[in-house]
Amino acid sequence: MNSYDLITKFRNHLDKAGLIQSGQHVVVAVSGGMDSMCLLFLVNELKDEFGFQITVGHINHQLRTDSKRDEAFVKMTCAKIGFPIITKKLNPSTRAKGESWEAWARIRRYQKLEAIRKEVQADVIITAHHGNDQIETILMRMGEGSGIRGLQGIHEKFGFVVRPLLPFSRRDITSFIEKNNIQFIEDKTNRDRTIPRNAIRHEIVRPWEKLNPNLIPAFEKMCEFSRESDEVVTFACKEVYEKVVRKDFEGIIHLNKMIFNGLPILLRVNIIQKIIGDEKRSWRRHQWEGLKHFLVHAKTGQKFLLPMKWILLNDRQSLILKQNQKKQKLSHNVHPADITDCGDFYFKWEWVQDYCSPNNTPWKEVVDGNEIKNQNLVIRSWVPGDTFIPLGMNGHKKISDFLIDEKIDRFYKDNQFVLTANDEIIWVCGHRISNQVKVTSKTTDLAEISIIQKNTK
Repeated sequence: MNSYDLITKFRNHLDKAGLIQSGQHVVVAVSGGMDSMCLLFLVNELKDEFGFQITVGHINHQLRTDSKRDEAFVKMTCAKIGFPIITKKLNPSTRAKGESWEAWARIRRYQKLEAIRKEVQADVIITAHHGNDQIETILMRMGEGSGIRGLQGIHEKFGFVVRPLLPFSRRDITSFIEKNNIQFIEDKTNRDRTIPRNAIRHEIVRPWEKLNPNLIPAFEKMCEFSRESDEVVTFACKEVYEKVVRKDFEGIIHLNKMIFNGLPILLRVNIIQKIIGDEKRSWRRHQWEGLKHFLVHAKTGQKFLLPMKWILLNDRQSLILKQNQKKQKLSHNVHPADITDCGDFYFKWEWVQDYCSPNNTPWKEVVDGNEIKNQNLVIRSWVPGDTFIPLGMNGHKKISDFLIDEKIDRFYKDNQFVLTANDEIIWVCGHRISNQVKVTSKTTDLAEISIIQKNTK
């Protein structure tokens, strides 16, 4: 492929794929390496034809002693061809313990590029990922045991990021660089075969390309099939989601076991990913296998930790999901004939004339108000050792034992609150009042107490 062939094919691909629109402001990510320099010069050739406004973004990772040289080279190149450039630096000390350098650099690099895009109010960011990068990425994911989503490879467009060189090979890029005598910076670490990606590149992909010159189109087709298969799963997930998923008063999510357990395991995993908002990311093998094993073999009461601090509990009648947020200690003074803001809900006390048993409403009770109206009333979280006298009983019962008898799952136990009068529990909210405040024939002051949830949508 001569240099004009690549320019023509690149132009045709932009027209056909519609990745970048005429007149858009584009941030070109340029490291100074061969791939990004090829992209920069291709865009430069077509900028007038497409009316592109160009800003170059360079991210200095500060991981190599010669990173300053790379930055200076990119700045010098931009000065020669007349492109504005914004550079940003990464701080290696921000890498978390156990996080790979590659993952750290990739995440932070895209964050900085997005900051540049916003700073100049550009429409897209374009990077120089090409077909060989795609093959290497998929082979690495296969080695990790990735599923369908991982086999989709690098997306040509994801959010504001566009990768217009994916249909082209490293050989195409090398030829263009050589024929146009384009200077670039070579990263010597690319030769280090102890790095897994480099080993795949030199020992697998390059020999394979010699045997199969159509390797890149073949991988493109596999990515396409994987995306189409994932679309089927996504569609099926939407179809059954409302039948399976229920969100309750506390914002805790329940999955109907009768329906959920009859679904294919892949669909069950995807429903859980959708619930926790992680359906777009490719999970690693241990995450997939761990969740699949839990869904098939977990015993009642067992928990499974999911990404983004979600917890999955196998309860008796349902699977329950809750995001593990820091528990806030609840304690609010409340008053007769008043409404009290208790954070996630309101507590309401209303004097009523007649006794009317609340119908199927566990968050509303009618009590003998005269017994407690002059006492110190507090809504608080329950604590181990708490006791009360349940309605219909004479003796005290531990709250912990009461919740077990009521078959309350662990999530609810952690967030259970009670109403006290002079430190005596008179209502395990949502479940049972104390026998001490029951309505009798001698009751003169009827009080309706209730919990009103905020944001009931």
